[in-house]
Amino acid sequence: MFGGWDDGSVSQQDIILVVDCTDHFPLGLTCSPHRQFFCWETRLPGIEEREWGLTVVDVFSTQKRSQVMAAIKSSGNRSTELTLARIFRRKGIRGWRRNQPLIGRPDFVFRRERVVLFVDGCFWHGCPKHGRRPDSNTEYWDAKFSRNKKRDRLVNRELRKRGWSVVRIWEHELHHEDRLAGKVEAVLRLRSSKLDQEASQWVG
Repeated sequence: MFGGWDDGSVSQQDIILVVDCTDHFPLGLTCSPHRQFFCWETRLPGIEEREWGLTVVDVFSTQKRSQVMAAIKSSGNRSTELTLARIFRRKGIRGWRRNQPLIGRPDFVFRRERVVLFVDGCFWHGCPKHGRRPDSNTEYWDAKFSRNKKRDRLVNRELRKRGWSVVRIWEHELHHEDRLAGKVEAVLRLRSSKLDQEASQWVG
């Protein structure tokens, strides 16, 4: 089944829901009290589990947990990441890396310019144009979307404190390749120019 592993203890529905909830942050296993499926939530400095309104559970043995993590590794919004990677190649945007060990698990990292880029799903991150809350269980979804937005702000802040410039792209922007590429190229040029100026000051 998924990831080449299935012993029947985790259903396909569980795995799909894990993928839907990953949002670049596979740092802690949690179980929602409202919906009985497993999802991943970030753990940032100074943020307690109770602030997310979630309860940490340990439902697997160490070996089983490793299998689950291996099964969903590199999932999440893989299709949107691959789409953006293809756009970068077509537009000649180079110097990016994926799967870098930075806080928030950015989708793309430009180390020379110190730019990180996230592709935010319109549903999970509350896109003002295309984000639609499900009609059922509205209390749960309002809380979930609020946590996601709070987490995004915290990740942005922590990365900027470490000297990174943060770019967030909505999933729907992938349909406008020229505009998207221009946006990314402008940020990279600006950052490169700024870093060059700072370097020249040190040399001078």
